[in-house]
Amino acid sequence: MSANSPPLPGPREWARFGIFDVVELHAGRQSRVFRAELDGVDVAIKLTDRQLADRAMLETRMAVVESLAADVTDVVALHRIDGAPVQPIAGWLMTAASFVTGEAVDVTRPGTAELLGRTLAALHAAMALVSPRDLPPVAALRAMPPDADRSGWQLLHGDFNEQNVIATSTGLRVFDFDDCGYGPIEYDVANTLYMVMFDAEVHGHTVRDDAFRRGLLAGYRNEADRQLDDDIIDALIDARVAALGRWLDDLSTAPIGIRTSSSEWQDVLRTFVRAHTSSSGVA
Repeated sequence: MSANSPPLPGPREWARFGIFDVVELHAGRQSRVFRAELDGVDVAIKLTDRQLADRAMLETRMAVVESLAADVTDVVALHRIDGAPVQPIAGWLMTAASFVTGEAVDVTRPGTAELLGRTLAALHAAMALVSPRDLPPVAALRAMPPDADRSGWQLLHGDFNEQNVIATSTGLRVFDFDDCGYGPIEYDVANTLYMVMFDAEVHGHTVRDDAFRRGLLAGYRNEADRQLDDDIIDALIDARVAALGRWLDDLSTAPIGIRTSSSEWQDVLRTFVRAHTSSSGVA
């Protein structure tokens, strides 16, 4: 969190919403996550800095989660707080979801890529049935020209990757729909591949990109009975990198996590963009 982040709620503020036994799990650049008891249920509480979030859009996204979780067990269910999906508390916007016990997903483990592909295909099928919402395109596609073909677009997770799923005894559970928006289904696939590529190049994680890609696409194809277009996926990976480059060139347009990150981390991101741009020819 930055020096400008609001102070955390005190015990009385938590208790006003019936929230007790609060334990912080981790802090990001725009939010903090806690485990707590709410209405006698074990939940994960997420606080998002009110200065950095659009409450109406967050409420719309939480409505998407609520709709999905009612029909899809893979989606971690929203837990309303005092009857509302989003509640202001101190200088934060607060949301809650069922606390899920499981393990982090290891993309180097055999079969993980296929499982991610099947999970994403099932999620897309469910999201295609969600009634239209007043949400923009996913962030990396917002610079597309107004006359671009959007006939095949649908509601997407927006940031599907191994960090936003958890492995349980019954399969993968999906969470963090804070970036959901509209786009082609290939975008979520491209974002998953982009994140694996990014972690391999920036953090040195050992995973074979080509093997992971084959597994991810095979899992998606087997679940959805649909072949995805490799050229479209490649173009969207390039679009994801190009968007990162634009955001770094003009931080005022960047998503919160990038805009509020340290200058050292922004330099790491610039190095990644330059390396991928020179090797792939991204404009």
